[in-house]
Amino acid sequence: GYMIAKRGVALEASYFHAPPYTSERAKEKVVDLARIIAAYAGPIRLHVVNFTDIQLYIYDQCPHDELTIIMRRYMMKIAEHFAKEDGCLGLITGESIGQVASQTMQSLAATNEVCTLPVYRPLIGFDKKEIVEVSERIGSYETSI
Repeated sequence: GYMIAKRGVALEASYFHAPPYTSERAKEKVVDLARIIAAYAGPIRLHVVNFTDIQLYIYDQCPHDELTIIMRRYMMKIAEHFAKEDGCLGLITGESIGQVASQTMQSLAATNEVCTLPVYRPLIGFDKKEIVEVSERIGSYETSI
């Protein structure tokens, strides 16, 4: 969010909460991070999506070797729903190539396929060390770890 906000783009955010698999503390961290980024971006509207039922349905109905990509596709489609509802012009993610196994070119292409809005990834070429350096500089590192 910071990387795109510093270019003057207003932000909204979507967080996918899946209790009991994600804790209330995790949700609080997201709220805290939105406050930190808001210092650079202005007010941020945060959509908290209860993802538990969707996650369980996907787990029950889909091939287990495809669970991660299917869940990510659902998340992108839901985020796009909010974006369109609020007149946003694109989606922004914090993904970078190869940071984790789900961030391969093939995986990113598969998640993009469900979206009609453009997907921007300002960290696409950053490695983990570079991302950590930015988060330390803007004061979000301690909250995000």
